[in-house]
Amino acid sequence: RATQTLFLLAAYLTRVLESDNEKLDVSFHRMPLKQLFLKIWRENVLIYAKVYSSNCIVATLLANIAAERMERAVNSQQITLLIKSFIECDCDSENFSMYRDEIERPLIEETCAFYQERIGCILDLPIAKYLERSCAMLVRERSILEKYFHVSSCEPTLKRVNEILLDAKNGQIVDAFHGFLQADSAHDLHTSYFLFRGVEGSTKVLIEIFESFYIVKGKECLESLCTNLQEQQLFDAIVHQLQQIKRHNDFLLR
Repeated sequence: RATQTLFLLAAYLTRVLESDNEKLDVSFHRMPLKQLFLKIWRENVLIYAKVYSSNCIVATLLANIAAERMERAVNSQQITLLIKSFIECDCDSENFSMYRDEIERPLIEETCAFYQERIGCILDLPIAKYLERSCAMLVRERSILEKYFHVSSCEPTLKRVNEILLDAKNGQIVDAFHGFLQADSAHDLHTSYFLFRGVEGSTKVLIEIFESFYIVKGKECLESLCTNLQEQQLFDAIVHQLQQIKRHNDFLLR
């Protein structure tokens, strides 16, 4: 009941703030009504809950986010309104200090804990299936972050998730990457690169393997073509091979 009341208050605050701006420009004791509403909300709801109720607002909020990650039913509108109230209360701050301290930092911590536990469900999968599930997790997490949180929270949170998923299987993915190239497995190449590109500097090892593979393959192709084709035919065949590699790259890096 307390949580429901809180969400209703957040809905009321949002409705007031989205009402006629001319009315909100009226001052009360030299303070515009909009700023007065935000001040009351911040001091009597958000700060009070943090100090006297073990930050129950944020705990409830993050519990709802975790439930959505597990594809359980949640009230999306209530979550949105509550997060919006934190952002609105920070509207005069250049760096959204309250939102970052009270929402973004706990969000990143809780998200890391969630995936540290969740990753145990996929660690024993074959590497190709692990890559597929990891990429699906990242796509799903991005959709949730973009749906509810301030845009500035998305990349830092996703980066931490990406690091967790990559660190667990980094060496095995690198070992498997050459096999994906040999098998011309475009889907597995794409999921490998997708997972690595989310961590700065990680794609270097994949690029090195990719370059080495195609240097060897290119030399073999040239040796074969040079013995069987005339000059113009050779040129056309080389161009065709390069176009194939480019198409493959376009799919891999998209």
